[in-house]
Amino acid sequence: MTKEKMLYGYKTKKAVIYARHSKIYKADKILEKQIDLCKHYAEENGYDVMKIYSDIGLATDSRPGYDELLSDASTAEWEYIIVASYDKLTVTLDQMLNGIAPLREADVRIVDIKRKCIYNLTAVKAFMNQTLCSV
Repeated sequence: MTKEKMLYGYKTKKAVIYARHSKIYKADKILEKQIDLCKHYAEENGYDVMKIYSDIGLATDSRPGYDELLSDASTAEWEYIIVASYDKLTVTLDQMLNGIAPLREADVRIVDIKRKCIYNLTAVKAFMNQTLCSV
């Protein structure tokens, strides 16, 4: 089963957006800016946005939007998560290696607009494990 659909003769990539701001102060405006940036990127690069997840709080706080995203990953019709910056999704090494296991198992890729990079999580974990083991 392919996760792509045809639009105007071109394949579109199904994606979701995740946004997070660490402070309550001006959180709505900052989240709106992140989401608008992600929507614009998606439109310009052929992504079909299926859903938007967001949270307010530190990456180590309780994040219901992030938890829902992880839960949805195993049965999702999407294959990409678009973020303004990867650190909006996860900031700690433990989160990167272990907390995103549902995303890795679902073969989801992270689109990091700030770094202009698409992360394949299986490759990232293998690289990190190899790097940490060789130290």
